[in-house]
Amino acid sequence: MEGKQKISFMFNQLWISRAGAAGAICAAVLMCSTPALSMTDTSLQLNKTDPVLLEAKQMGYDKINAIVVAQGDVEIVQNDYIVRADQVTYNQNTSVVRATGNVSVMQPDGNVYFAQDVELQDKLKSGVVQNFRARLKDNSVFAAREGRRINENVTEMEKAVYSPCKLCEGKSGEAKSPLWQIKSDHVKVDEAEQNITYRNAYFEVYGVPVLYTPYFSHPTPNADNKSGILTPEYGHTTNLGTTVQVPVYLSFAPNMDLTLTPMYTTKEGSVLSAEWRHLTENGYYQLKGSGTYPDKRSDTGATIAGKEEFRGHIEGDGRLSINDDFAWGFNFKRTTDDTYLRRYRFGEEYLLTSRVYAEGLRDRNYAIVQALAFQGLKVGDDPDRSPLIVPMLDTRLETDPLWMGSRFTLDGNALVLTREEGSETRRVGLIAGWKLPVVTEAGHVFEAKASVRAEGIDVQDNLVPTNTGTRKVDGNQSRVVPEVEIGWRYPLIRRFSGGESLTLEPIVKAMASPSRTSSIKIPNEDSQVREFADTNLFSENRFAGWDDLETGPRVAYGVRSQLSLDDTKRMRMLIGQTYQSNDENRFPLTENLSNHYSDIVGEMGLTYDMLDLSYRFKLDKEEWDMQKNEVNAVLGWKPITMGVNYVHVNDEPFSPDFEDLSGFTNIAINDNWSLSGSARRDMRNKGGMIHSSGALSYTNECITVMARLAKEYTRDRDIEPDTSFTVRFGLKNLE
Repeated sequence: MEGKQKISFMFNQLWISRAGAAGAICAAVLMCSTPALSMTDTSLQLNKTDPVLLEAKQMGYDKINAIVVAQGDVEIVQNDYIVRADQVTYNQNTSVVRATGNVSVMQPDGNVYFAQDVELQDKLKSGVVQNFRARLKDNSVFAAREGRRINENVTEMEKAVYSPCKLCEGKSGEAKSPLWQIKSDHVKVDEAEQNITYRNAYFEVYGVPVLYTPYFSHPTPNADNKSGILTPEYGHTTNLGTTVQVPVYLSFAPNMDLTLTPMYTTKEGSVLSAEWRHLTENGYYQLKGSGTYPDKRSDTGATIAGKEEFRGHIEGDGRLSINDDFAWGFNFKRTTDDTYLRRYRFGEEYLLTSRVYAEGLRDRNYAIVQALAFQGLKVGDDPDRSPLIVPMLDTRLETDPLWMGSRFTLDGNALVLTREEGSETRRVGLIAGWKLPVVTEAGHVFEAKASVRAEGIDVQDNLVPTNTGTRKVDGNQSRVVPEVEIGWRYPLIRRFSGGESLTLEPIVKAMASPSRTSSIKIPNEDSQVREFADTNLFSENRFAGWDDLETGPRVAYGVRSQLSLDDTKRMRMLIGQTYQSNDENRFPLTENLSNHYSDIVGEMGLTYDMLDLSYRFKLDKEEWDMQKNEVNAVLGWKPITMGVNYVHVNDEPFSPDFEDLSGFTNIAINDNWSLSGSARRDMRNKGGMIHSSGALSYTNECITVMARLAKEYTRDRDIEPDTSFTVRFGLKNLE
């Protein structure tokens, strides 16, 4: 028959009539070619009720030999499977299907497979593919002189080549070898095990053999997590010497794995770290740790000859749901000594916090009970004075809207704080409150609040100052503090014809409670960090915890505004001040603690296309000197992204003066190369550099290389100023 013929049919029979013969051919090619060539999916199941479309220039049927023939641009389509070939034959007597000439199979997952000759037999369970090629979904390429389908899960190839790299053409048009490839005498693809194994394999770079191995294996592309070796890292540091890390990944189940990372150092011996991860039905948890046996060191960092000691750390976190409303979890980190984490690059912290907690959230109600322990890593930290809190309970209860939308609230706190040396505290506190929001027709927004705070505190071994020194105080303390509050704000919005808008919102909040002095008999454990800024300008109590509080009549007032040109162009501003009448308030609103007016605080921000800029400040109300400046800017202007952060604190009560400048930059040189760097400098009194680093990365479709040079300028006991150089090298699909 001349002219291209098109046949569409249902799989009602396998080889009766031309449509049945075409169905047999289609079933054969789809069911055999795809599994024989596929590297990722051998579980193709054809639905015999789905229509199949067969197109060919010529169709024929040899009744005597029972052979169906389709030739000339043969195309077979079922669902998203497409098979093309120059000719397809099906021998009904021998059940042999043969597709020849430019055979290609496209699967729904995007993988495309090629061959010149495909032959399947034994009820389509085995077969041979000549001159086999495949381009997988991730653009990896397989090519082999011959491929054999052993069963529905296993395919073997002879004289095969694998590479995820692009093939380039030389100047004369001939194909050049890829950046890297694996050549092997025999390759076995086991899709049930999601594994590819090689026998007598050569690893080649630009066609030049650089490594031989009699056996090698790696997971199939897009396989589930499989055990193997991850990206190795080579480096050199001043403190540790030359370092080599080769992580080993062990998969025990799809939701459970372990990573072991041995690190060899020329100066400190071997260090072993491990990370265990487990995803459960109701949450997750992961555990990490490391350890080594180096030479023992004195408090000054000098080595003690002939003596060794164990140094290491352990950490972990997890969260598991009890039901829809309740969950429990933990996060902890502990180390054997103060400098281990920073010396061996497992963290930069100076305070480690460990806790176990259980919490519940339902509607507007929240509760959490937890246990906390701390480990300080600075020179002056005394482990015997570190607090242990078991337990600490915080609750927040809030009713549904009642009269005129008002609500009742109840906040609670209870804790037991103990330590080996120093004061101990046991506290129970409650704050019962009521709030009423009101919005007038003119747009004024009011909110009235009233609350009563009551606490009972038991203190042991608390040292308080006296005229002659200090004395120890034990016993019970209590306080009851009623408070009322009224807040007002008036958002004014002007919209312009071009879509721009301007918002101007004056804000006033007045609070009143009996003026009183915080008792020195109550130790301040959770309110020692005190900072007056734009973020807490309108807070009722600017102390972070329960141990200290603001009292007396006080007023906060300010203005907030925003100019919006469109979604990517905005400018904002907030500026304000506070007045308080209680001379004994210990919260530092200004350097002159006897002054009732605070310094002026504010924040300005600008978002304009590629620029995001914010500026926070604190201005002395009398001298008009800047006591705090903080600038943060990020500019994303392709191919460059850069950022800078500057903080300057001067004459701030209860805070030391400091000036700090840090920044980073990332430059995408082209699609493959990128350059990055970061630095931090102490600007106070020529304090000098703290940290600087630079990195150069190369990434393409099949390889990743990163080289990083960093320098640390600070010294702390056995941690000396350090210069480090590291190189990471990764091959796609082999990690």
